[in-house]
Amino acid sequence: MGSIRLFAGITPPQPVRDHLDFALEDVRARAGEQLRWTPRANWHITLSFYGEQPASSTEEISDYLRSVAESTSPMSIHLAGAGSFHSTRLWIGVGGETDRLRGLMSECLLDADLPRRNRAHLSVATLSGSRRPQRSRGRRPSPVVA
Repeated sequence: MGSIRLFAGITPPQPVRDHLDFALEDVRARAGEQLRWTPRANWHITLSFYGEQPASSTEEISDYLRSVAESTSPMSIHLAGAGSFHSTRLWIGVGGETDRLRGLMSECLLDADLPRRNRAHLSVATLSGSRRPQRSRGRRPSPVVA
């Protein structure tokens, strides 16, 4: 069997995506072709990135993430701020109950011993011509939360 790139993420509600789309109009116009924009249908707040995983592990990972989601009470978060990773990827930050969100991000890790990213974000664009870094993360069941 092959492998698949996996991550856990939260899809923002439609009104949030509508607002962000409107807020990015001017940036898109000024950036021209310097940026490759992430399709709106792919917008999500990244909780954990797992990299390439065996395709056979997706059910186990999904089951694990489903249990994490079911044991997590609702929290209040919102989009806030922006930045870039390595000057190649433009992201929108997250505000609100960020301590609880970081706890959820920790729960989504597949290998608690690996370094974790503590910055929940929504990627919106990549610098045209930049290469996507190929990273692989550890092992704990990997779910895709939407």
